[in-house]
Amino acid sequence: MARRASRRSTYSLEDQHLVRLWLLRILINLGRHRNFIQTRCLHHDALAETLGLGHWIDVSLNDFDQQIVLTDLRALDRRDPKQWRNAKPPACLSLNIKRLSGLVGLSETDCRILEFAVLIQNERLLDETADWLGHLSSVKVFHALSVILDLPEESIRAALSANAVLARSGLVSVSRSAMQSLRDKLDLISDTFADLITSSDSDPVNLLRGTVSLAAPGHLDIGDYGHIRKSLDLVRLYLRHAMDTGRAGVNVYIHGAPGTGKTQLARVLAAELGCELFEVSGEDEDGHPADGERRLRAFPTAQSFFAQRRALI
Repeated sequence: MARRASRRSTYSLEDQHLVRLWLLRILINLGRHRNFIQTRCLHHDALAETLGLGHWIDVSLNDFDQQIVLTDLRALDRRDPKQWRNAKPPACLSLNIKRLSGLVGLSETDCRILEFAVLIQNERLLDETADWLGHLSSVKVFHALSVILDLPEESIRAALSANAVLARSGLVSVSRSAMQSLRDKLDLISDTFADLITSSDSDPVNLLRGTVSLAAPGHLDIGDYGHIRKSLDLVRLYLRHAMDTGRAGVNVYIHGAPGTGKTQLARVLAAELGCELFEVSGEDEDGHPADGERRLRAFPTAQSFFAQRRALI
């Protein structure tokens, strides 16, 4: 699987204690300080500057002491416990996850996992540091997240199971096809979702941009379908009853040759019922055919997002 392009964060890590806390846990608790602190130098200057170890970057080889640097690194984790207890994600991300929690019923553990899955996509330094963990199996992903998020491993495993809310809603699933980096093992609903949820303070439908969209108005009306009037009368009664009673598991299968008006009929029915109509996109934002697996995942996500709205999908 090709790595998606890493984006730079839209906030300053100097003010983002949560990501710095995660970096320290990867380095200290998961033992990746061995990759960072080498015999004669620090391996990653940007990481050193971010963590407050920049004074070790330009020292002479004779003055560089690997053990003292490790002691300094461990001291960072103990320096200000209150700072770590109050560590929060970016405000926009926090607000959007709170909204999603209300829509799809996320637990506290679900929210913490979603925060991490989004930020490791957006923050290059977090992604590069996590790369030192190597390619991980699903079991090792559960352990790594347990340590990084300071949550029980059984809670992480339950939250990322195939039948749990994160997977059923399509928000986060664990790729089980191969050993991959931590970022690539945590699969979000779309390639743009991580960017949108940290930058778009608006209707949740905007978080699905490029995946699910509000349908355009139809060009036909119910009178154009007189040849199937009896079937349409039944469908309208069925859908109206389902909408009024909030019935779950309601589907209508419309079939026919290309160009016979199936999409237009869906738009006509939505207009007749006075409800919104959302479409799962058949193309990505570049106009290429959408991946079939992602389209299938987008459908339950849309169902979860719009369950409390008068809507058809």
